[in-house]
Amino acid sequence: MRYVVKDLLPDEIINRKKSPYPKTHNPNYLLKVKTMLKEIMSQKDAPIKNILNEKYINEIIETDGSAFTRPWFGQLMTGPQLMAYLCQVNMWLEMYHPKIEIK
Repeated sequence: MRYVVKDLLPDEIINRKKSPYPKTHNPNYLLKVKTMLKEIMSQKDAPIKNILNEKYINEIIETDGSAFTRPWFGQLMTGPQLMAYLCQVNMWLEMYHPKIEIK
């Protein structure tokens, strides 16, 4: 992507380091993603419910993410980031309706 727009952006943008997934300890961020995921999980036909352990996701919600104890990408992704990620996955599933077969 950077290569394609190299003539349009300043060098400091083209050559800057990649930034990780957003991580914040702001309580408003936690509240927002928790509320969003709780709403998704309360929907009977939420597509993500077909591929997740619903009981475990609800446990993550109820513990403000602390039930999720295996962060991936080092320490960058923990409970709040997982909740945001799951919300995004659900939005993607709703938008594109992929056929997922779990065997």
